[in-house]
Amino acid sequence: MSPARVLQTVVVVALLVTAAVGCGGSSGGGSGSTTTAGATTAAANERLSAAQWQSYESAAKSFKAANTEANARLKKCPVPANGQTSGSYSVCLGDSLTNLQAETKSAAALLTSLGPSTAGACETALGDLLNYMTPYQGSVQALQQAIKTNNASQTTHYAQAVQTTAQNARQQLSGFESSCAPA
Repeated sequence: MSPARVLQTVVVVALLVTAAVGCGGSSGGGSGSTTTAGATTAAANERLSAAQWQSYESAAKSFKAANTEANARLKKCPVPANGQTSGSYSVCLGDSLTNLQAETKSAAALLTSLGPSTAGACETALGDLLNYMTPYQGSVQALQQAIKTNNASQTTHYAQAVQTTAQNARQQLSGFESSCAPA
């Protein structure tokens, strides 16, 4: 699988996270590059098969549950102020970020595997979705590291980055689902 497909998969997971949060999308200010999948710009839209869509829905359900939980806890748990340790913040978050990372990786792997069977608008929408996965996954990892090292300012920054990236990905998820669902 090409590096572009792997990157695209990561973006899809970020979009799934956004959908699970239920936040409104943003048409601007997204972080991440745009990668268009494949060289089939003139190809007809090749949607996912019913079996592929069922696999996607199953992965999306698990991902959305983990994403909803993690983002709810990010909103609920008080972020430590400068000079404070992040121990209570970590306890409040529980393993929601670890679970989110696992579900994000799983969803990204599935989405990446779907890429070769797509073409046209579905392929483009999948690529757009995957382009949000890497920044989202990176933000979650950076937040986990900031918490681990008791860096309050970075913890605040990355907690906001996780939520912002999820919001920006919502539009891409909608495009993927409308372009790739079986007809």
